[in-house]
Amino acid sequence: MKITIKLSMLLTFLFSNVAFAQDPNIVLIIADDMGWSQVSTGLTNLNNPSDFYETPTLETLASEGIAFPYAYVNGANCAPTRAAILSGQYAARPDNNVFNVTNLNRGNTSSNSTLIGPDMGLASNGNIDEIPASAITIAETMKTAGYTTAHFGKYHVGEDEASSTSGNDPTDQGFDYNYGGGTAGAPGSYFASTSAPYNFSSSIGPELDQFASPYTAAESLLLAGNNSLEGTKKHVNDAMADAALQFMEAEKNTAFFMHFSNYAIHGPFDTGNARPDLLAKYQAKTPSSIGHNSIGQAAIAEGMDQTIGRIVNYLKTTDDPRSPGNKLSENTLVYFISDNGGAISSDDAGPLRGMKGEYYEGGIRSVTLAWSEASWLANKGTVNTTPIIAFDLYPTCVEAASGNLPSNYDIDGASQWQMLTNGSSINREAIFWHFPGYLIDSKRDSRPVTVVRKGDYKLRYNYESLSYELYNLISDISETNNLLSGSPDQATLIIGNDLSTLLRNHLIDTSAPLPTYRSDGTTVPLPYIIDIDGGIPNSTDGCQATSGYAAYWDFDLASSANDASGNGNDPNPLNGVLAYDAVDFVEGDQSAVFDGTVDINYSSLTFMSPALSARSVVTWIKPTALVGIQEIFDEGGSDKGIAMRLNGSNLESVVRSTVSLADNLSAPFPNDGAWHHVALVYDGVNTSHKLFIDGIEVAASILAPSSLDSHNETGGGIGGVIGNWDSFVNASDSYFTGKMDAFSVYDSVLSDTDVNSAACLSTGGNSTAGCQAKSAYEAYWDFDTANSVIGGDISGNAHDPLAIVGVITGDTSDFKEGDQSAVFNGSSSINYALSSAGTFMISAHNTRSVMAWIKPANLTGLQNIFDEGGKSIGIALRLNGATLESIVRENASTAVQLNSAFPNDGGWHHVALVYDGANTSQYLYIDGVEVASGSAAAAIGNHTGKGGIGGKISGFDSFSNNSAAFFTGKMDAFAVYDVVLSAAEVEEGSCLSGPDPVVANAGADVAICEGSSTTLTASGGTSYTWNTGETTASITVSPSATTSYSVTVTDGITSDTDAVEVTVNALPTANAGSDVAIIIGNSTTLTATGGGTYLWNTGATTASITVSPASTATYSVTVTQNGCETTDDVQVTVNPLAVVANAGVDVAICEGSSTTLTASGGTSYTWNTGATTASITVSPSATTSYSVTVTDGMTSDTDAVEVTVNALPTANAGLDVTIDEGNSITLTASGGGTYLWNTGATSSSITVSPTTNTTYSVTVSQNGCSSVLDDVTVTVNSVGCSYSVLNSEGFESGWGIWNDGGVDSRRSANDANYASTGIYCVRLRDDNSTSTMTTDDLDLTSYEEITINFGYYARSMDNSNEDFWLQISNTGGASFTIIEEWNLNDEFVNNQFYTDQVIIPGPFNSNTQFRFRADGSGNSDWIYIDDVVISGCSNGGAARIVANKKEVLATIEPDFGADAVSTSLYPNPFNSEMTLKIEGNYEKADVRIFNVLGQSLYFKSFNNKEIIQISTDNFQNGQYLIRMDIDGITTYKRAIKD
Repeated sequence: MKITIKLSMLLTFLFSNVAFAQDPNIVLIIADDMGWSQVSTGLTNLNNPSDFYETPTLETLASEGIAFPYAYVNGANCAPTRAAILSGQYAARPDNNVFNVTNLNRGNTSSNSTLIGPDMGLASNGNIDEIPASAITIAETMKTAGYTTAHFGKYHVGEDEASSTSGNDPTDQGFDYNYGGGTAGAPGSYFASTSAPYNFSSSIGPELDQFASPYTAAESLLLAGNNSLEGTKKHVNDAMADAALQFMEAEKNTAFFMHFSNYAIHGPFDTGNARPDLLAKYQAKTPSSIGHNSIGQAAIAEGMDQTIGRIVNYLKTTDDPRSPGNKLSENTLVYFISDNGGAISSDDAGPLRGMKGEYYEGGIRSVTLAWSEASWLANKGTVNTTPIIAFDLYPTCVEAASGNLPSNYDIDGASQWQMLTNGSSINREAIFWHFPGYLIDSKRDSRPVTVVRKGDYKLRYNYESLSYELYNLISDISETNNLLSGSPDQATLIIGNDLSTLLRNHLIDTSAPLPTYRSDGTTVPLPYIIDIDGGIPNSTDGCQATSGYAAYWDFDLASSANDASGNGNDPNPLNGVLAYDAVDFVEGDQSAVFDGTVDINYSSLTFMSPALSARSVVTWIKPTALVGIQEIFDEGGSDKGIAMRLNGSNLESVVRSTVSLADNLSAPFPNDGAWHHVALVYDGVNTSHKLFIDGIEVAASILAPSSLDSHNETGGGIGGVIGNWDSFVNASDSYFTGKMDAFSVYDSVLSDTDVNSAACLSTGGNSTAGCQAKSAYEAYWDFDTANSVIGGDISGNAHDPLAIVGVITGDTSDFKEGDQSAVFNGSSSINYALSSAGTFMISAHNTRSVMAWIKPANLTGLQNIFDEGGKSIGIALRLNGATLESIVRENASTAVQLNSAFPNDGGWHHVALVYDGANTSQYLYIDGVEVASGSAAAAIGNHTGKGGIGGKISGFDSFSNNSAAFFTGKMDAFAVYDVVLSAAEVEEGSCLSGPDPVVANAGADVAICEGSSTTLTASGGTSYTWNTGETTASITVSPSATTSYSVTVTDGITSDTDAVEVTVNALPTANAGSDVAIIIGNSTTLTATGGGTYLWNTGATTASITVSPASTATYSVTVTQNGCETTDDVQVTVNPLAVVANAGVDVAICEGSSTTLTASGGTSYTWNTGATTASITVSPSATTSYSVTVTDGMTSDTDAVEVTVNALPTANAGLDVTIDEGNSITLTASGGGTYLWNTGATSSSITVSPTTNTTYSVTVSQNGCSSVLDDVTVTVNSVGCSYSVLNSEGFESGWGIWNDGGVDSRRSANDANYASTGIYCVRLRDDNSTSTMTTDDLDLTSYEEITINFGYYARSMDNSNEDFWLQISNTGGASFTIIEEWNLNDEFVNNQFYTDQVIIPGPFNSNTQFRFRADGSGNSDWIYIDDVVISGCSNGGAARIVANKKEVLATIEPDFGADAVSTSLYPNPFNSEMTLKIEGNYEKADVRIFNVLGQSLYFKSFNNKEIIQISTDNFQNGQYLIRMDIDGITTYKRAIKD
């Protein structure tokens, strides 16, 4: 027993019921712009295949693999799908950022949209539609897993290899090989050049040029089936296949990953870009009935399908070097997808809605299938309806490769590997699409949307209309029924709520970019969540009104102009058309737009009309212009009421108690075109009336009436004068023009604070938000809006600016503390100190701490931050270029200066200077961390220079600099202390934690196998010391027993220790069992021991396996315990069977015959006849048993075979008989069980009607034995006359014996279309003496019977009275008697060829004449006569007249014959060839063809042939009779050559 020991690689089988030895090869095939139904299989598209495009390879792969009709791609056009597959991410991720081809504003103009799509792609390269180099592609991860990787064809999301500057071309992104991939999204042309050096267009990477040579003869035969392509220019489809085959052949010894990205079927797809042989095929095809009529694209598609077929055929026929005995196809996954919808129209994806570029199903549903001949692919030949998406391929391939997904990198796809290999489901809640831009052209109108699919439902959010669409994709595959339109039920709203919540959270989780408003550049709001109670939830964003209102008209999507308070004070009515602006508003999600013709009546019996003593009216307005009177609010009328309006540039209000008594207020209104908050407050209890603008009281009165009586119930509302008069006693409409928002009306008195709050303006008081300075400061300049002057001191010590140089502004959007920062423009500073002793920043001291937040606009030149004193004595802090400097100056010649590099990142940074005279020290900090320290004077005396911030305040500063040193940038939270701040206090003031103490991490405990090693890697610091003495972060150890290793980690400041334990597991003892021997054909069970898991070389993973080898074989098992494994072998010896004699099966023979007996089972044979050969021939006369003894030299066995001898039957055909001509006779044979007559009949009795003496023979069979033939002769007595042809006339060379009757009779080649044969016939017309054709005198005295055969064709015979006759004269033409008459609709119809026969009895005389005569009624009633054959009978027999038999020749008629068999003839009429088809099995068919003259033109016999083709080139035009004698049964056909 041989034992092999090896280290376990900790292989984990990814599924329980399948195992395989190597990681599978993966071939990912992408079709470009192929619509969901542009394939000939129905498996991938819910049985909606194309009726024009042919893709036989995909049909086969779908039927043999797994088809996914609910498969999606991540983008609606090329680049976003490819970027998602390669990166494994949604487009919103920074390592993807590709949402569209080119940009997100294709076709977007100010005339067709209100939004602008965000930037996308590579910002460093003009926002091109490519992924960044930071993306960890699927190729990089597969390469890490040990795969050889190759890209073929269209790449599109990276640069060309030769000119890459962004580090994102295919070989930069993980591909070992690149065949033709670059930045272009279309091939330019599908064909290579026509002359050397052969190359493809510049849009295709030059790596494919090596395959650009013209087609060889062999290639043409392979692809077109003939030599038509030889020497013609190469198609890129075929060049890509050539490259793929070359790559696979070269790399088949290792696992490979192929990213095979077709250019097909992207444009250009005109016919000039299709391979000629395929183009010809589609040009000849019947057009599509479903809109699939692009001939060029269909030909290109089949060429791509052929390419895929070549790849699959290579896999099927090539041995797998990694798995001897198997083909590559048995360990390769082929995965096919299309990248988006079709590019021609929505028909490409019918019945789905939409096309390429659109986020309906037709733009994002993909043709998808998975195929392999491997045993690990489960559920082959099935359709899987799981919704999947293209970037699932990233984790799927990595799991298949036993690889690891990259750490600290978002992978958004879900692995399909378990589903593919064991049918388990994918654990994913929903799939998302986000398209924040535009793609508008003549075919598409794609606008910003976000989409989610969960289960059967799909929800779309449209950013322009702020609306949702919800579809059930199972019952509404074409997305025609928006379930949210109208009044959706509760169940639908619950689904919408769920999906809209998922959609909104997805945008937040991925930090998805959103469109911005074209008008002001602000970002659109996130989609709202659908309210389960119905409708759109009311938005509470922005500046809300103070609560407690009686009515609140917020004009939002949820409420429009209705009352959002819940009190039901809705329009009563709305006059005119009110518009809304979802871009420019103050509260919620939109404002109302009044166009100067709109007012809204809100009054009723209970609102705006009852008596009152309190009213508050508050709203935001944005008037278009300050011209004329513009009513804002009015209730009541000219005798009593309340109103507010604009009168020119003044805001006015009135409280009127009578016609003559009113309290009026007025104040100027800002003429800046902006939003302003206005309010009217009436307090009858205090006879008060106030007017506010932007939360500030601008006018007031204490002369208002104490109350108002009830007033006009139809005269209350906004936007114009509601009734006949308003409360200003104004009768005109006085419409408001502009926008209103958040309009609230109260039955109470709002306080000044309430109004101020509603205006969303600060009520005073310093903001304490953000990063506050450490308290106990002497001065604190927080630059907040609460200060009366920027730079005011809020410490309470009144260190306010003494002088401000230049202009310093505030920034309320970019600050670190409070609500704004100070902006220094490079020519401004603040002076805080006088030049007199004893004052702030002048007095002698030995402690000073200064802290501030700064954000310099640049790091150029000198920029003073703080300075007190001057060149003699002082303290200062400044930027000197990119260096932060501080100084403590004791006197003009003694100073200590500190410096440190300042971060050049354009961001906010906290700086601090601390002077500690008691310890003669000073310290410099950046972002709470000490960056420099040094000595300093014990104290500094009084200093005379002025002190301040932002520049050199006067003369020389403390750095002895007298040049301008203005700071440019922003400052915030500037604090000055008379104390020494500790390092911890500085850190606290910076709001930034200091460096974390070192936390040692020796790594996770590991287990190894006895005799192996492992690498331990520590982290957490900058230097490492292990207890082994090693000082590197990583060490390799090989303990023989379980050992603990400790490491001390330090960063130079702090240190920490951690330990890791390496457990050493003993190797298991594998035992495959003892060697065994079996007899061939038997099986044995092998049982292994010694481990926890088992892996046999058969792939089995159980301890016991049952085997049945055909020859001696060795089986090995790998036994694993605790991750360690060993291997053992067991040999199964296969012995041959003991001899088993076989004399063969019993046989039966006929008396007098012989048979050969053959024995088997050994090497030598002895028969009881004495013969010693395996085979003997015997001829027993009676039934006999023969035995044989068989031996192989070791063992022997005997067997017997019986030969049964059957007697021969005696055939008896019966006695000879005699019959008269024309009669029949039944012949009956006897003597056997079966019968075979020489006529082919197989019954014991047959009925025959011979015309001459005939002998019939029969063979009789019984028990397989046949008799000698027996004969019976039928003698025929002649009783009739013998016929001979007297005259045959086809009129080709003249009239012959027939004579022209006159003007109504003619022989002309112009009537060739009506001739039975040839080009001449005779035309008869009208009922007169000239519509005839008559023979010469004929001497027929010796004939008892005359037969006339002829063909005819009737044309334009109008009624049943129109006919023609055959007449006879025995008087040399003196008189005629009608023999036969042919009538319209009885014997014939118009426009049809016929043949007929008339038999005329004698006697006749020497001047007999025959005449044909027409009986038409006009010149256009014509009968055409041709091929007239006159035959006579003279033998003394009895004459007879046979009724007419007419045959229709121009159409296929059923077979005629006594015993018709199933036969058919086509085409009829025929030309150069006729085809006979004989249904069923037969032995022999004799085929004869006769012309109308009875002449035999063709005879040939056939044996059991179903299709018989007969060349008829030498046949003349006319009618023919075809006779077929098939196994004794005669069948006739008539046909016409035309």
